[in-house]
Amino acid sequence: MVLLLGVVISKEEARCVQLSQVPETVDALIDLIKEKLQLQGDFSLQFEDPDFQNALCNLSDISELPDSRAVLHIQWKKGSWHAENDSQSLGSISSLDTVSMGSSESQANILSPGYLCSLLAWPDPFPIPALSLDVELKLRRGNEAYEKTKIGIDVSRDMKIEILDKIAQSAFDIKAYPEHGEIESIASTLILKYPCLKEPGKGKGYEGWRREIVEEQPMVVEVQNRWPALFFKEQICEEFFRITNKDLLGTFRTAVDKYTPKLLRLYRARKGAFGKEMEEVLEKLDDETSNIVRHRKDAALRGLPVFLREEPKDLFKQCLECDPEEEATTGVAVGLLLVLEEGVAPTSSAMVRSIAVILEDTIVLDEIPDLPSALAYLFGLLYALNMSYPKTLKYTFDAFQHIFMEVGSDCTQRVCDH
Repeated sequence: MVLLLGVVISKEEARCVQLSQVPETVDALIDLIKEKLQLQGDFSLQFEDPDFQNALCNLSDISELPDSRAVLHIQWKKGSWHAENDSQSLGSISSLDTVSMGSSESQANILSPGYLCSLLAWPDPFPIPALSLDVELKLRRGNEAYEKTKIGIDVSRDMKIEILDKIAQSAFDIKAYPEHGEIESIASTLILKYPCLKEPGKGKGYEGWRREIVEEQPMVVEVQNRWPALFFKEQICEEFFRITNKDLLGTFRTAVDKYTPKLLRLYRARKGAFGKEMEEVLEKLDDETSNIVRHRKDAALRGLPVFLREEPKDLFKQCLECDPEEEATTGVAVGLLLVLEEGVAPTSSAMVRSIAVILEDTIVLDEIPDLPSALAYLFGLLYALNMSYPKTLKYTFDAFQHIFMEVGSDCTQRVCDH
């Protein structure tokens, strides 16, 4: 069984450690932590006990550790040297393993299970989780029969549900949205462990299980329910910085300031080629008489999907304050919801009271005051959750990634040409 640990070394440092198996004793665990994190000196361990609202308890027996993952706090013995005093030791650790924490609140967020899991590399081979005794016995007998006959077993509905549910949970503990190759590694490892599940006929024998596993991937609402800290604004920025080493809000806002004048000039010079939608964006801007700087930025961002010949209504949804939000979010995989004030002319940008982020029909972040920030948070969430860009807005998000955020180098030709 894989054991995932968040190890708090000091008030300023925490590291993520993955062990392939649970050590037999607390002393063995301490030795492994010292080895993996290159720590020296004497210390004891405390763990956050989930049965007592994560209160710290001394770890005196390895059986006290929570299953699968735990947060440990190092208690340095008086006068003992530790990693905080040795910059060379810290520098030898990959920056991906180090988490900086400025407060107890941010510490709690950063050490949430979803955040710790996002720090891990995908395991090879994937650790197939333990199943119920009844299913394990059936699979064991199936494997014995398969060795003799090379004929697989008939998998009942209940057995398949249990296998997929346990696998989905294990995969989710490591990464919310595994990529295609990672999902394939799950299916191939499953067949390697249980040959009796191999599918007859041509192919690799696990293609059907790969499709099943894909269907079992968690929805965003499930991620949000399990680890709500991942959807805090500060946490989105922290996670994006961990992945890209870039300041999410600062970089995006600076890019908006930089490109707004250029985009508006392009829109006006070529508005005839983009029809009524671009004319409406520019006319709405020309009608504004206050807070022009903000309205210019909004117009530049609203016009970008039009300019790239995509559908802005797929990205920007609207509803009135009194309207049920469900009506506006239904069927929206990725988008923003602009909540409008009642009784204000629809041509005025002042009618936007707040903005919310929508993922998979669900509002996951709301009360965002301006459009640049909302788009930045949306972009950051797609990165944090490893979600694909919506096909109907591929070029718009490609522009956000490569032009605004300067992340990656494989910019699509349409964006480059524009």
